[in-house]
Amino acid sequence: MKKNIIRFTACLLAASIAVGSAGISSSAAKKTSVKAKKVTMQVGKKKTISIKNKKKKAVYTFKSKNTKIVKVSKKGVMTARKTGKTKISVKEKLGKKTKNIGTVTVTVKDASVDKKKPQTTPAPGSPTTPPAAQTAAATTPAVPTAPAPTDVPAATTAPPSPIYPVIRDTPEKLNRRLDGVEYGEQITTTYYSKTTGKDRNAIIILPPGYTTEKKYPVLYLFHGGMGDENDWTGGGIRYMIGNMIADGEAEEMIVVLPNCRCREDDSAANADGFAAGHVQSFDKFLDDFRDNLMPFMEANYSVATGRENTAVAGLSMGGRVSLNIGIKLADRVGYTGAFSPAYGIFPYSANGLTEEGLFTEETFTLPEEYNYRTFLMINTGNQDNMVKEEPNRYHQALEKNGVHHTYFTLDGSHDWPVWRNGFYNFTRYLFHTQAENTPSAPGEPDPDAPVELKEIVSDVPTTFDRSLDDVTYGEVEKIEYYSTTTGKKRKANIILPAGYTTDKRYPVLYLLHGISGDENEWLDQGRPKYIIGNLIAQGLAKEMIVVIPNCRARANDQASSEFSLEHYAAFDNFINDLKINLMPYMKENYSIAEGRKNTAIAGLSMGARESLNIGLHMPETFGYIAAFSCGYGVFAYTANGVTEPGLFTEETMRLPDAYKDNTLLMLNNGTSEGGENAIGGTCHKALEKNGTPHIFYVTEGGHDFKVWKHGLYNFALQIFN
Repeated sequence: MKKNIIRFTACLLAASIAVGSAGISSSAAKKTSVKAKKVTMQVGKKKTISIKNKKKKAVYTFKSKNTKIVKVSKKGVMTARKTGKTKISVKEKLGKKTKNIGTVTVTVKDASVDKKKPQTTPAPGSPTTPPAAQTAAATTPAVPTAPAPTDVPAATTAPPSPIYPVIRDTPEKLNRRLDGVEYGEQITTTYYSKTTGKDRNAIIILPPGYTTEKKYPVLYLFHGGMGDENDWTGGGIRYMIGNMIADGEAEEMIVVLPNCRCREDDSAANADGFAAGHVQSFDKFLDDFRDNLMPFMEANYSVATGRENTAVAGLSMGGRVSLNIGIKLADRVGYTGAFSPAYGIFPYSANGLTEEGLFTEETFTLPEEYNYRTFLMINTGNQDNMVKEEPNRYHQALEKNGVHHTYFTLDGSHDWPVWRNGFYNFTRYLFHTQAENTPSAPGEPDPDAPVELKEIVSDVPTTFDRSLDDVTYGEVEKIEYYSTTTGKKRKANIILPAGYTTDKRYPVLYLLHGISGDENEWLDQGRPKYIIGNLIAQGLAKEMIVVIPNCRARANDQASSEFSLEHYAAFDNFINDLKINLMPYMKENYSIAEGRKNTAIAGLSMGARESLNIGLHMPETFGYIAAFSCGYGVFAYTANGVTEPGLFTEETMRLPDAYKDNTLLMLNNGTSEGGENAIGGTCHKALEKNGTPHIFYVTEGGHDFKVWKHGLYNFALQIFN
């Protein structure tokens, strides 16, 4: 080592003599290191680790000692997850040599929402309709059902809260070994099965840097009808999970690949296809899983127990297995994924085989206490000729039974591209809560703070909706975003605040149109640019971004005044387009402030119906809700040749207790459209009866923009404070 140092110094000396005082020797001697060795962050925030004097051909890797506190991507982006302190080690690989170039000590401050008060179940009335098809070939999206928002009993362990995933394409190199990524150890093992009376095989994939000093959640991953424990290894699972962990898209976890053929002869070589005994041996695996495999893992590996740390997923027959286990063992499993799940959940006759089914369509449901505390996902290929319509049949039954779940389709058949995409989108949401109400930075609204109600302004200024010479207004941008819900590009208008800059983050108001309107109705007649711009200029309203979408979430979304169930269903389906497509688009393309106290929704007439539908079913996302002259459909009715059961009953029209005091809910009606006897007044009486704080007022006018602009003016005065 000393000789090497001497030679290196001699070379530098020679170089410095050769070039005089040009400073090359000084530059060459600069050491690669992290710029900041100590970093303080707030929960929910991100920071990138900076490296001084990077070498061009070097690969830099990052590893968090405690990903529960801070996780770090392969590009060095840190995400603060909960309060505490941890260290991030940074390594440099140059050629065959790897060395540690520094450690970043990260302190995460500000108690999370969980520690401020006991966590409550978000939005028990959340919509059950999952994301629609990922591709344009998708069928027409279903209408969300609205289960009664009753309080959900506490489960025995802290489960995942309701998750509304954004479905993404599979990364191109997901299942490939990548330079600079550390992969966990893959172990082939056996465990004794009392269920079969013999030793059985399993493959264990540990996370990189596995240590018994930590406890890891577990994903049990099941193979198809003709496979065994090696099925997923052939699909590249070790690289898939390793790449996702390295990129910060998945938690550190243990992946267990068992043999699901639970019988004495469990070899794939002797699998006998669609024979009854063979198929039903997969169903028997539930007993082996519960009584043998899970205890084996807990006894031999550093496993975090509890349903919040346990996931099951599988492809084809393995998807059938995961649904069977996930539903029947809901007290032990918090996450269930089924990729192209096979026949057999319900009675069927196919492939020369008839089975009674593991469930009926009525019994295929989760216990109430686990419904909104379980992440359940099903996907399938549009060209799948093996399982055909069975996955959709399972989805329809879950929807009918009010089970919170995600279902999506994509181009593909009964093959690995579909299963990898299912795995990717499922695994991205495992073992962490996708809460919208993350703690706020200093100066931002506290998501749990009680709302402060201001007086309703009865006599608005005569110029409140006019363009004034001394006021600078923001720009209106017309955008298009791709909607997986409708399988096409959709339009929206964005009103930016004056002086909009990406150096700031702005709260967002989503403003919804009526039955015959579209994204232009408010702009053409409601003048929100001037109403809100004038209030901001006077210091009476916060700077905000206003998003005016097309609420007709169907393939033909052109403006129409038709009175039909299909037309109304398109409006009700907008809740899916909003949360799956439009809100993620806004987050990606505009400088928005996140969290429920930075997110508002309001609408007129049919848009008011949808603002109540969305706001009351997603109170974890929206802290401010307004309905101006609410249209039919909130409650059961018959009118205009249409009969609907209603999105709510008078008993279920309410906010969950956790959101009663920290949500602003406003309704208004015009005097000549019925005043207190109009639908808004009926909503007011139901909310009052159910003890949900809100504002309701009547103003001069009918079912027209005079009333709706008055409502927008007063709502803008109240929000984001």
